[in-house]
Amino acid sequence: MGNDSCSGKLHDAVSPMLHFMIDLENTRSRGLQGAEYLSPDDHVTIFYSQSCMKVEKGRLQQIVDAGSALDICRLQRIGKNAMDFYIATRIGELFGSGYQGTVAIVSSDKGYSAVVDYWRLREACQESGAAAGHRTVHRLFQ
Repeated sequence: MGNDSCSGKLHDAVSPMLHFMIDLENTRSRGLQGAEYLSPDDHVTIFYSQSCMKVEKGRLQQIVDAGSALDICRLQRIGKNAMDFYIATRIGELFGSGYQGTVAIVSSDKGYSAVVDYWRLREACQESGAAAGHRTVHRLFQ
């Protein structure tokens, strides 16, 4: 997992994949439940910190076996809402690169509702103009 903050590259902006942003800090391995349903078109980014550095090997193996892209992102600075900012920034980076698909934030943190609201409002504004595509963000894992 090295010292790199985020190891993977963002995928082709026109690909129909789903992007899953996993907040491992508050979901632990439960945030990877359902990995057996992933497809090779999906992309999984796992965000972790010093407070949560372990994950069930079997869950990671399911992601690899599905052929899904896997990105590991280690939080470099610990602080209040730091993980939230990492995930929100990664989503902005993804959509800023031209991605027009769906992002699922897998977290039990209710603070991500603000990120979901922002992108839904942004999409609605673009649709009332002349939107080029669809961007959707969902928060999963109640």
